[in-house]
Amino acid sequence: MVEQQNWEAGKYYLSSLNFGGLKDASSFQDIFFNDPSFGVKRSNFLEFASHECDYCFWMIHYRNRQRVTTVAQASPISTNTELQDEHVLDTNIVCMFTKANADCPNIIKRVKSQIETNLAGKSYSKYANFPSCSESDWATRYWRNYTQLLDIKSTWDPANQFHHCQSVGSADISCCPDYDQATSGQAKTCMGVEGPGAGQPCVFPFSYLGTRYTACTTAQPFYRAWCPTSVGIYGDVRTWAYCDQSCPTQ
Repeated sequence: MVEQQNWEAGKYYLSSLNFGGLKDASSFQDIFFNDPSFGVKRSNFLEFASHECDYCFWMIHYRNRQRVTTVAQASPISTNTELQDEHVLDTNIVCMFTKANADCPNIIKRVKSQIETNLAGKSYSKYANFPSCSESDWATRYWRNYTQLLDIKSTWDPANQFHHCQSVGSADISCCPDYDQATSGQAKTCMGVEGPGAGQPCVFPFSYLGTRYTACTTAQPFYRAWCPTSVGIYGDVRTWAYCDQSCPTQ
């Protein structure tokens, strides 16, 4: 912890992948041994450094779940670790890099795609960059009950004092790698991630209680940023959803 506490704020970018709820290691075992960047048998131990990765590690976690408390069963707020499955594997690769345009994220994406291909047709959970900006629903996949966490936050932190990058309820994406954010001149579609219109893109502009909006809003009765996913002919809200945390707010 001392080493991490001494890191210069904002110096490192992070790229990672995570697959959870795996029944066995068959989807990644060949990669683990033979991948040119991460495999334990790779000929060049520092090959990942040639992609401008400063530091990488690969973790494999065997979950031998012995007991789940009644509180956890009734109101789970842990990370999404497949509580219904007693014996599963999780695996993740994490790389840190200092150059904003480094090639490092691409080798993470390559391995992620290979594992996804190997898992075709199988049940598992996944998230990239945990926390992540690379996929809009990272929070609801990373946390088992994200809505409950938001309810807790609204009680204990109504002023949003804890709003660091990608904390619960935060829309701050300052820690996200630039390669996964929209660049100048590119419009990034804003998605609804929870609520009646979840999974649908936000519709802008829209009108609500006499005000015209061109971005997500925290206007009552919601305490989180939300947007319409369909509007009437005058821009009035028909269906809505809570916004992806990377969406701008007004």
